[in-house]
Amino acid sequence: MTELDCPTCITFESWEAFVEIRRRKGSRAPLTEYAAKLVIKKLIDADRQGYDAQHMIDEAVENGWTTVWVTQRTPKINKAAQETAQLLASQKQTAEQRAAAEAARKRVMSGIRRVS
Repeated sequence: MTELDCPTCITFESWEAFVEIRRRKGSRAPLTEYAAKLVIKKLIDADRQGYDAQHMIDEAVENGWTTVWVTQRTPKINKAAQETAQLLASQKQTAEQRAAAEAARKRVMSGIRRVS
C-alpha cells in the first residue's frame, strides 16, 4: 500500500482523528486510499486559496463528518504567519516526538483500505 502523507496544512493529530471517524463508520463510509486522496486534495486546495484547512478538519472531526469543505465559518489565514508558526513548532519537537509522530502516522496509514 502506498502511504499517504498528512498534508502540512493540518496537524497529524487532526488527520488521525478524522481517519478514526471514517474507520468507525465502517462500510457506510470506508476511507479508501482514493477517498483519502480526495480529502487531502480538498484540504490542500482550500489552504492554497487562503482558507484555514486546520479549521476545516477540526470542524469535520468535531461534527463527525465524513468529508471536509469550506463553510461560511471557515476563516481565511495569513499564509506567512502560518508558515512561520509551523516552522517554529517543528523545530521544538525532540527526536523522540518525531519518532512517535512517524509511528502514529504509519499506524493510521495502515488503517486506510486500498481499493484495487
